[in-house]
Amino acid sequence: DHVVKVDDGPAIKAIEDLRRKFSQDKNLELLRIEQSQKYALRVFLFTILLTILVAILMNSLFLKKILMSLKKVNELSLSIAKSNYNHDYAELAHLSDDELKEIGQQLISLGLHLKIAFENLERSNKDLSQFAFVASHDMQGPAKKLYSYSELLELSCKDQLNEQGRSYINAIKDSSQRLIDLVRALLNYSNINMDIKKEHCELEKIISNIKEDLAQKILESKTSLDYNQLPTVYAQPQLIHSLFYNLISNAIKYRKNDQPNQIFIKVQETAARWNFEIIDNGIGFDMKHLDTILRPFGRLHHKNDIPGLGIGLPLCQKIVKAHGSIFEIYSTEGEGTNIQFSLSKAS
Repeated sequence: DHVVKVDDGPAIKAIEDLRRKFSQDKNLELLRIEQSQKYALRVFLFTILLTILVAILMNSLFLKKILMSLKKVNELSLSIAKSNYNHDYAELAHLSDDELKEIGQQLISLGLHLKIAFENLERSNKDLSQFAFVASHDMQGPAKKLYSYSELLELSCKDQLNEQGRSYINAIKDSSQRLIDLVRALLNYSNINMDIKKEHCELEKIISNIKEDLAQKILESKTSLDYNQLPTVYAQPQLIHSLFYNLISNAIKYRKNDQPNQIFIKVQETAARWNFEIIDNGIGFDMKHLDTILRPFGRLHHKNDIPGLGIGLPLCQKIVKAHGSIFEIYSTEGEGTNIQFSLSKAS
């Protein structure tokens, strides 16, 4: 019946110490786990970063090789485009890609074929020019004789010729003179080649000389020729004189008769060349006939309506081409014509 009192203090203290120890051990274990996770994450991120860097480096090296190969193929194509056909297949040895090598081989092969084709074309052009020169030269003799004997016949037999006979002789003389003019035009056209000797040409003097040569036509047609200060160009003087002479002469010939005739020479400077525009307010033409008038002896008008041989514009086009430019014509029927080309600057 007596109450027994048990002292449980030491047991509670031991349990508390044990719980505290377990709690500390748990915290330490959690800390170690957290640190391990952080370390593993760092290792993972480092590995990923290193992999990415290596991949970028490898890709960069690969791209560099590809870009160098592409650059080489591009240089090869540009070189061939500039008519340098002397390339060897050994130049492609360091190209990294098989497809690029194949493209390079095709370009070199194309260049070799182009070289042969251009050599054949150049040889044919020389043969054709030589033939045209000889034929034109040989044809002038009979044509001149025909004209001369027609004149002699007219002089010696003028009292015996009736009106019809004189008209026959005049027709023979006109045809002979036209044949002579055609032969001379063909000779001039065939003599223009791409290998011309250039020098400094003062366009002010050239246009001044042309104005003197065409003074009577300019006066009769009431033509105004307007231009500002003209530059000095690097070209072949005789050909440039012929170029501007034909263009101005055509602008006078194909004028409108019901209004003042105006011709403008406009010049614009670029880095290495002078751009020219020859503008008139003449009768113009339909652009569908452009190929016709640029063909030697191609004409849109009958010789009785507007005299001429049909060689002026083809001659101008060939002169401009020989000077490394493009001959462009823009026209509207009834409104005039604009002719454009460029010439090299005088250094």
